[in-house]
Amino acid sequence: MTGAPLLLLLGGRDDYTPAEACRGYAEWFKGAGAETTVVTYPDAYHDFDSERWPRFERGLVTGRGCDMAVDLDHFTVARRGTGEDITATAGRYGRDCLARGATIGGDAEARRRAPEDVAAFLRRVLKPETH
Repeated sequence: MTGAPLLLLLGGRDDYTPAEACRGYAEWFKGAGAETTVVTYPDAYHDFDSERWPRFERGLVTGRGCDMAVDLDHFTVARRGTGEDITATAGRYGRDCLARGATIGGDAEARRRAPEDVAAFLRRVLKPETH
């Protein structure tokens, strides 16, 4: 943790890296002291800044069904919902919870808003110090 401000831009319909899990990570970062801003574009999928129409890609592998939290500071893995320590079986659990297929592609509204949201975030966190 460096304490640097963090901005997450999320697709609300993302079925590859679901927004809910990312919001959970944002809460963890906030709890660890990092200024964290989350912007969710409700109708956007993964890769929302793409110019390509959304499409379902069968070959993508996703962990959207995996309910585990990895603690890199302590090298442990736990079930997010229960807190159960699954460090010893994490490899098997990880293989079993993976799924295939997700939707990726652009969303015009999110693609338009994202640069504005990034610029606003940067203006806020890089504002000159006033004494």
